[in-house]
Amino acid sequence: MLSILKIKHIGFKKNNVEINYVMGIEISIKDIDHLKKFNESISGNLDIKTRDRKIEGYSNVYGMASIRVYSKEFVKNLQKQGVMENKSLKICFPSLEKELIPHFIRGFYDGDGSISIDKRSQQLRCNFTSGSKEFLNDLKNIFLGQGIRCYIGSTYKNSNSYTLGITGRDSTINFTNFIYQDASLFLERKHNFYLSNIHLLEYIRKGWNKTNASICGNA
Repeated sequence: MLSILKIKHIGFKKNNVEINYVMGIEISIKDIDHLKKFNESISGNLDIKTRDRKIEGYSNVYGMASIRVYSKEFVKNLQKQGVMENKSLKICFPSLEKELIPHFIRGFYDGDGSISIDKRSQQLRCNFTSGSKEFLNDLKNIFLGQGIRCYIGSTYKNSNSYTLGITGRDSTINFTNFIYQDASLFLERKHNFYLSNIHLLEYIRKGWNKTNASICGNA
């Protein structure tokens, strides 16, 4: 199952009347191969477009890659699965068969998650970001059932954006095993970062010195 990409928009309305059906996806240009996999998964020959994007409040310009699907049937099927316009603030965890849950979470992680190295503990840590606290609470309950310790907090003071952080070596191991077990499709950049630094999850158990831990940034 293809990891669910971060959907930029779905549907198109003018004066509150729907006049077109379009689903758009936009991701960093360095992950353009993931869009190509999506294109192949729907047997499509859609154009993948690129552009430079400047985010308000930031000085950096980011290269982006995007794809659009113009199909009433496609959009309607997504809406039946709970995909909606302006989903960030009102998304709810969908009702899924048990075996599909890790794949859905991996898709959410690929779109709105991050993996980095905690400079203080020299261990891997994973985070999710969402405008829906309800969604993150549902995610937290699933993680607790998998032995994954996590917490929810605001990303910024007085912000409507929330973060779910996974803490501790064992919880990070449980999380990565949970989403990558039996997985054949995922965002290569994050998966490779995890594989390159997996030793950081073992160094305490083996008594390694922190100075031997390599620092590779974040993804």
